[in-house]
Amino acid sequence: MKQYGEEESIMAAAALFANSNCSAISMHCTKNLMAHQSSAVSKMTVEEIYRGRAAFNEQVLRVASTDLKSMGIRIVSYTIKEVTDDNNYLKSILMPIVEADLSDPD
Repeated sequence: MKQYGEEESIMAAAALFANSNCSAISMHCTKNLMAHQSSAVSKMTVEEIYRGRAAFNEQVLRVASTDLKSMGIRIVSYTIKEVTDDNNYLKSILMPIVEADLSDPD
C-alpha cells in the first residue's frame, strides 16, 4: 500500500496517522481489508468463494480501495492466497468440489 497522491488524501493520511508508525498504519490497513473480506465472504456460498476467487478479489478491492482512499491510502496490489477457517469447515465442504474438478477432464 502507498499513500494516494492527491492533496486531500495526503492531508487525510496526515490527520489520521500523524502519531502512528509504519507498523500501526499497516495494521490499521490490514484490519480494514480483513473486515471487507469478511463482509464479502458473508454474501457468498462456499462454491462461489472457491470458484469465483477473482470476483471475490475484485469485490473486496473495489470496496476497500474506496474506504482506504478516504484515509489517504491506495492499494497497489491485492491477492487472496488461500481461504481457510479455524475448524476446517471450508475444507470439508470444498473437498467434494475439488475432487470433482480434478476428475473432470474439461
